Amino acid sequence: LFKHQIEIGNGLPDIRTTKECKAAMTKAGFDMVEDIDLAECSPVPWYEPLYPTQGYFSSLEALSSLKSSPVGAKVTHGLCWILESFRLAPKGTCRVSSVLQQGAIGLIAGGKLDAFTPMYLLVGRKPRK
Repeated sequence: LFKHQIEIGNGLPDIRTTKECKAAMTKAGFDMVEDIDLAECSPVPWYEPLYPTQGYFSSLEALSSLKSSPVGAKVTHGLCWILESFRLAPKGTCRVSSVLQQGAIGLIAGGKLDAFTPMYLLVGRKPRK
């Protein structure tokens, strides 16, 4: 479910696994130089700005994530609805807000399960002849 939410909410085509990416690079004839998930090197989870692990009021940085909290998302969506209702925002603004919220929910779910990373680095080199 989270894969679909990430794809739709972030406007992405079908997301591939890291294994599939490595296989495609090899199949295309490149030599693999490096493949690493840079998120594993980080002291904090990559999804921390979307979902603070210590809570929204644990620090000033976490407090800035309040806008992406469940309450913040509802407030934002409500504001979009009001603006769209008064024709101060274009028609479809609420729909876009919903799609983006689903994308964020999918990112958080994939991150918590260690099933998705936006920080996968794959470096290839064209073989020398």
